[in-house]
Amino acid sequence: MTEVQIVTTETNTIEDVVPNDISANSQPEASVRLVEPIPFDSTNAEKREVDPAELVGKVFVNVYHISPKPYDEDTSLPGSFGIAFTDGSRYHVRIHAAWESADVDVDVDVDDLAGKHVTAASLLRCEGHFFRDYDFMRSSGMKKYTALGIKVEGSDEWVRFFGTEEAYNSDGDGLTVCENLDVFLVKMNGAPAKKTRSRKR
Repeated sequence: MTEVQIVTTETNTIEDVVPNDISANSQPEASVRLVEPIPFDSTNAEKREVDPAELVGKVFVNVYHISPKPYDEDTSLPGSFGIAFTDGSRYHVRIHAAWESADVDVDVDVDDLAGKHVTAASLLRCEGHFFRDYDFMRSSGMKKYTALGIKVEGSDEWVRFFGTEEAYNSDGDGLTVCENLDVFLVKMNGAPAKKTRSRKR
C-alpha cells in the first residue's frame, strides 16, 4: 500500500542527500505534499476494517487518543485513536504497524470535533518526506502513505488521521526514524471505550 522513493548513501556522505527541511526536530507530516481521496478496497482490507464512507451523517461525541503499549508489557502495540458518535457506534483509527514507536496523529484539536456532523469521509493518499538514520546508512526521500480523511459541517478541509513513527538512538538524543505510515478504520463492538486523553497538535 505504501510507495517509497529512497535515496541512500554511506554515512560519511550523508550531508549531500538529507533534505533541508528534515532535521532531528522535524515532524514527518510537516512536509506533506499530496492529499487525494482513494477508493476503499474491501479485497485488501484488514480484519474488521470498514469503508470510511459509513461515517457520513454521524455526529461526533468525542475523539480520544489511545497511548502506545510499551515494550515492558506483554505485547508492544502502537498508538491509535478512538472515535465515538451519538448513535452509539465507535471506531478506532489504527496503524499498519506492530511496534511501540509507531502512533496515530491528527492535524486538528480533536476537542473541536465534538457535536460536528460528518459530511465526507475517505481514505486519502498523501505524500511527504521520510528520514532514516542507521549505523551503516542514512536514507531520505518522498513516501506515499494512506491517511483517513473526514470533513465536517462548515468546512471543506480534510481532518486527517495519519500514522507516524519516530525512533531515537539508545542515548535518546538522536532521531533515527521519522516517517508517516498507513492507517485504517475499524468498527468496534461492545461497551464504550474508556476515554484517556485528547491529543492536540
